[in-house]
Amino acid sequence: IHPNQHVEPALFDGLNGSFDLIVFNHPFFSGKVIEGNTISRALLDEGDLIRRFLHEAPKYLKPEGKIIMAFSEIAGKDNDPKAHAKKYGLGIEVMAAYRTLSGLKYIYRLAPAGDENSSDSEYNP
Repeated sequence: IHPNQHVEPALFDGLNGSFDLIVFNHPFFSGKVIEGNTISRALLDEGDLIRRFLHEAPKYLKPEGKIIMAFSEIAGKDNDPKAHAKKYGLGIEVMAAYRTLSGLKYIYRLAPAGDENSSDSEYNP
């Protein structure tokens, strides 16, 4: 792959097996990607990618498996994992949160709902 070549994300296509941990760094900001602009592709998504990930990821987790995702409140709620997790049968827990000049940053742990380590915890700094 050429350094400037765009490859459409395949997520789990061609992947076999199940995993203890899946880490996913998705685009935080809601918006249409500017064609040919690789920075916009890293930062923007209209919500399709996160929904596809949350739908597919649980199929690749071991019974006690977890998903780790980060998010910044400056991006709004459209691509916030907390806004979508329940729709895909996932509980979500705030593992860490910290305030920066641009607002709160979160590290989330997601697990299939019903997992004893899964919850819907809130963080109120």
